[in-house]
Amino acid sequence: MSYPQFDKIENSHFVPAFERGMEEHLAEIEAIANQTEAPSLDNTLIPMERSGQTLNRVATVFFSLTAANTNDEMEAIRSDMAPKLSAHRDQILLNSKLFARIQAIYEQRDSLELDPESYRLIEENYKGLHPRRRTAFRGRQGKTQGNERRNGLLADQIQPKRNGRG
Repeated sequence: MSYPQFDKIENSHFVPAFERGMEEHLAEIEAIANQTEAPSLDNTLIPMERSGQTLNRVATVFFSLTAANTNDEMEAIRSDMAPKLSAHRDQILLNSKLFARIQAIYEQRDSLELDPESYRLIEENYKGLHPRRRTAFRGRQGKTQGNERRNGLLADQIQPKRNGRG
């Protein structure tokens, strides 16, 4: 395991790193969702679990730093990135091809010879993307802008409270 060289990280590095991480993550998710092979644990859920490594690294470093030692510039980055990260997550949650793959695995889970960890992975991913859990995001046909607006408003409301200024 290698640790970030914190002395070389500048605040200006975070936004491009977040953007690159989100771009890579979405490309990985799209590749998984658009496969022509029948969905399986090995070609859908395991790659999903491994996807987004750049974004995860950036987020881990950034949010660890903001929790330990923040400044106005980092708070501005956090406020700016909150709705973008939320929209990024929405894009994954709303990916109908991805959901169809996960649902197909979920529906055949009892006929597969699975260890308990694999069974739980299927269950948790399905529950995380199941339409009942996506009620707030139903507006794929025209309400997406409303979600983006809500995400921005929530970020505006949450950030000051996290910073002790609300």
